Amino acid sequence: DWGYPDAADRYLTMDDYINGSLDRCVDIVCARNGIDKLNLLGICQGGVFSLCYCALHPEKVRNLVTMVTPVDFKTPDNMLSHWIQNIDVDLLVDTQGNIPGEMLNWTFLNLKPYQLMAQKYLGVVDLMDDPKALKNFMRMEKWIFDSPDQAGEAFRQFIKDFYQDNRLVEGGLEIGDRRVDLKQIRCTV
Repeated sequence: DWGYPDAADRYLTMDDYINGSLDRCVDIVCARNGIDKLNLLGICQGGVFSLCYCALHPEKVRNLVTMVTPVDFKTPDNMLSHWIQNIDVDLLVDTQGNIPGEMLNWTFLNLKPYQLMAQKYLGVVDLMDDPKALKNFMRMEKWIFDSPDQAGEAFRQFIKDFYQDNRLVEGGLEIGDRRVDLKQIRCTV
């Protein structure tokens, strides 16, 4: 969780997040607990960052868990990838600076508008007699819609390198000045 970037964070890169913030966090957790490796969990984009981190720093990760994490960004059924292929991400970032989380939420909702904007709320009626299930639904809604903005430069790199060029699978992905090679991941995934 990177918090909520502001205008000062516009130029943060994936290198800043992965080899900077994430690496420092791993070092601190390991030092405080007297361990040399830790377990790393990444969800969605965080899972992609975790895969990259693990490939760049395999000596620091014991086990890697990823959830809803894309690896091949150009599978035939990936509607989001199809949409993004023709987006002028440079114009978007140069105009917006940081990318609004609300804009990203609406993009995701429009991938399956009926299922994500109507059907799920109609289904809430079935949960009315189950307070535990209803509370869980509300917690998930709060989590889903708590979408911070994304730092512009990191967003630009992520869209180009992953969605438009599929470099995680095709090769050629560099974070900072280091090549990311998933074959370097040595831990249990």
